[in-house]
Amino acid sequence: MDKIIKLGGIIVAGTILFGSMPFALYAYNTSVTTNNATYITPTSVTLNGFVSGGNFTPNASTNAWFEYGTDISLGSSTFMNASSFYYGQSGNYSANIFGLTPNTTYYFRAIAQNTQSRVYGNISSFTTKLSGAGNVDSDANSALLAATTEPATFVEGRSVHLNSLVRNNTNYPSNTYFEWGTNTNLSNKTTVVQTGAFVAIKHADLLTGLSPSTTYYFRAVIENSFGKSTGSILNFVTSAEIIKNSTEKNASGSTTLNNKENTADTEKSLGSSLGASLGANVLNSGSFLPVNIFGWLLLIILTLVLVLLGQHLYSKFTEKKEEKHL
Repeated sequence: MDKIIKLGGIIVAGTILFGSMPFALYAYNTSVTTNNATYITPTSVTLNGFVSGGNFTPNASTNAWFEYGTDISLGSSTFMNASSFYYGQSGNYSANIFGLTPNTTYYFRAIAQNTQSRVYGNISSFTTKLSGAGNVDSDANSALLAATTEPATFVEGRSVHLNSLVRNNTNYPSNTYFEWGTNTNLSNKTTVVQTGAFVAIKHADLLTGLSPSTTYYFRAVIENSFGKSTGSILNFVTSAEIIKNSTEKNASGSTTLNNKENTADTEKSLGSSLGASLGANVLNSGSFLPVNIFGWLLLIILTLVLVLLGQHLYSKFTEKKEEKHL
């Protein structure tokens, strides 16, 4: 009878741990997003990021910071413990950088780390102002121009929607387009679109003929005869496997320009759809083997439960067999 009580207690404890542990890990899986840089001057900038979900372990923190540099290898970083988030907490954070070189393009990304893993945001970019100038172009007629690169959407294996928000100088004709490529040199250019008389315009462009499983970089551009403004360089990665779909996706909005080079679009890859339906793996690496002490503890308890249950059933079987012989 004592063995049965102990066995029952172990089973109950194992069930509680098995039921609660994965749920907690899923609930507080951490991700980080790199947001656009703000307050850009000739020698300083404010970098911005967003952390979603803090540390799984109570009373333990998720630290967030930035890496930055004059090329995509980065090389410099802000203080690692400048921003902290606790036990499932989400929020924005920022860091001020000083001592930059005027009229220079810098690259940066957001980073978050806790006791489980380190995660990275996309690499973004900004260009410091000309020394002594308040705008990207010193000419008054181009000073009203401003381009903001927004994240790509509908990312497929061979196509993507590029997005931007541009501010227009309505007194002079302006054009907007995207520069893009497989590296930050951005050797390609989308079709130029006239901005018309709108003060602020959301511009979307469909790129097709891309290569699957490839990283692409892009940025928004608006220009007139006096100068131009460029947005930050963002990136996206095309999916690995695609299924053709002839359904056309239409953008809406009274001041939205939607220039499509090809009306064919694609569905999400089977692999990425399956991944989205299952969610991020609770053990971080895509494997269901434990990677922390809690996972191994749970595995050991479940193994002990199975061993004790097997021993108990075997002893009952042998006792009945001996009674028959008697």
